[in-house]
Amino acid sequence: MLKDPPSSHMQVDAPQLLNVLRVCDVPDVLGMVAPRPLEVYRSHRESLAKTAAIYASAGNPGGFVVKED
Repeated sequence: MLKDPPSSHMQVDAPQLLNVLRVCDVPDVLGMVAPRPLEVYRSHRESLAKTAAIYASAGNPGGFVVKED
C-alpha cells in the first residue's frame, strides 16, 4: 500500500538517486511488484498507466488498484 508516491524521479520531491533514470522510473519500479497485490492512494491516475499495463501483462490486472486520495 502506497500513499501519493511521486510519478517520476524528475519531480523535485522525488528521492534523489544517482543515475536512476538510466535504469527505470517510478511506474517501472511499482510494476516490479507484479503480480502481487498493490494498492496506491493517489490523486492522479494517469501517471500510473504504465504500472497498470505491466500488471495486465503479468496476468493480474486486478492486483493493481488506484484509489483517489
